[in-house]
Amino acid sequence: MSINKLYKITISLTFLAVCCCTATLQAQTEIQASAPRVVQTGERFQLTYTVNERTDAPEFTLPDAFRLLSGPGVSRSQQMQLINGKMSSSFSITYTYVLEAVTEGTHTIEPATVVFEGKKVQSRAVTIEVVKGAAQQQQPAQRQGQQSSRSEKLASNEDDFFVRVHVDRKSVYQGEAIVATLKLYTTLNLSGFEKVEFPKFTGFFKEDIETVTQIQLQRENINGRIYQAGLVAKYQLMPQKSGTIEIDPFTIEAIVTERVRTNDPFESFFGGNVRRFKVANSSPVVRVDVKPLPEPRPSDFTGGVGQMRLDASVSRNELKTNDALNLKVKLTGTGNIKFVDNPQITFPTDFEVYDPKKDVNVKTTSQGSTGVILWDYVIIPRHAGTYTIPAFSCSYFDTSSKSYKKLSAGPFEITVEQGAQDASQSIVTGPARRDVRDIGSDIRFIQTGDLDLKYKGSYFFATPLFWTIYLLPLLLFVIFLILKRKQAQDRSDIVKVRNKRAAKLSRNRLKSAKKLVRDNKDAQVYDEVLRALWQYLGDKLAIDQSRLNRERVFEEMREREVSEELISKVAELADLCEMARYAPTAVKTKSAEVYSQAVDLLVQLERAIK
Repeated sequence: MSINKLYKITISLTFLAVCCCTATLQAQTEIQASAPRVVQTGERFQLTYTVNERTDAPEFTLPDAFRLLSGPGVSRSQQMQLINGKMSSSFSITYTYVLEAVTEGTHTIEPATVVFEGKKVQSRAVTIEVVKGAAQQQQPAQRQGQQSSRSEKLASNEDDFFVRVHVDRKSVYQGEAIVATLKLYTTLNLSGFEKVEFPKFTGFFKEDIETVTQIQLQRENINGRIYQAGLVAKYQLMPQKSGTIEIDPFTIEAIVTERVRTNDPFESFFGGNVRRFKVANSSPVVRVDVKPLPEPRPSDFTGGVGQMRLDASVSRNELKTNDALNLKVKLTGTGNIKFVDNPQITFPTDFEVYDPKKDVNVKTTSQGSTGVILWDYVIIPRHAGTYTIPAFSCSYFDTSSKSYKKLSAGPFEITVEQGAQDASQSIVTGPARRDVRDIGSDIRFIQTGDLDLKYKGSYFFATPLFWTIYLLPLLLFVIFLILKRKQAQDRSDIVKVRNKRAAKLSRNRLKSAKKLVRDNKDAQVYDEVLRALWQYLGDKLAIDQSRLNRERVFEEMREREVSEELISKVAELADLCEMARYAPTAVKTKSAEVYSQAVDLLVQLERAIK
């Protein structure tokens, strides 16, 4: 090996060591504590402390409620990474203690302390709830004699497996959101789910907060007994009507796997037989008392419920005629902000105002829907002068004070100067907001040169050609007016517009679903088919998005004399797609078949709904 090559290797190793030391020194010393939240008396469990530096075992005081059985067990871990030429390393050492719970109650293990380079570092305190231990297990010989009937007992025993729908509040105002949490509790060894039926949440507008693809179980104390609890789904519900609204039961059918001991030594050596059986449970009906909003409501009430703030600004206060300015109105806050109507603003008659562009940026969490709605108005003044956009207001219902609050913005002073314009031209604007037209060049000069003169007594007036030329433009103008009026009526008839576009929009979504079928993206196929179905029915039946639910859709279909068989097909397809979203293993129908069913169903609906 040459001296130059040896020199390069030495330099590289030195650089690598310096980078590792630098990365290690830059890391902040931390100690993390971990233990179960709930244990039983007599149960053994692990208390672990993880430190990201090489230190001695942590020092801590153990309460009398726990007995130290062994420890600390020590394990180390070290990782090195080279990313984009930068070296980083991480090191951790874990100390594990085995404890036994002795006394019932809620007990706290005070923060543990380690010393690194003369500095003390503390962990967080660990709180553990200790409940009364379960009764002693039966002797093996007795258990073996009872295993034949255990499956039947467990299948009907709610103490071992049950589901619940928890709501954070049971008394709210109309439009005030609540959080519904769907959870399961079990002491059994679950291996899968056969059937999952979610509540329909009739009377609520539902938004997903958290939907899990794989249920994670954690310990919880329920009435003195430890269960493995798992979150299935979490929704934000917004009541759309007042009165008592019931949340339908939530049902799960699960598969339990257990090992069965046997006297056969050969089978015992391999763990014994495995027995599988099903357990099912439905949650009780949950009732929510929804109070109507107080009367009388303010005249400027726009439907908001929660806590909100209104701001407004103009892009400029001075401009020339036919130039554009922007009025931006911003509504921020929490609550049903998505359902707030546009503010009512009175503009000067000399201003041409276009429909506002609405931008909604709202995020839904367990604390409610929070975000911003921005309305952007484009305004074009047509005449010079000084104008005022008067102050405007909107009211909302404040859930904290249980009263209506008024929000206001403005006024805004706008100075408009005459813009540059040819004196021989004039500007004409119509009520339909057509483009500016130039009519100043329609006067022609007197014709000179060779003239086509006629003999006296020969007249073009009153000839057939004269009447044809004279009346044809008038006839065309009348036809044009009739067509324009019909077009305006069609555009103003929102129900008719939505009815016409229903099939087109649903076909576009089904095209997307067909592409997803070819790409084998089954989960997205079910979601796209479900959206296509509800969007089609909402547009075809002229149901607003805020009031779109199964009960309203089926009621409208019956009013339009749609057969019960077709309504049942709609319900079955919707249930199949929703089950595929939340319990894909329980769905046996392939995504391609679901797509074909959706296409056939939409064709039948298009024929049935007029």
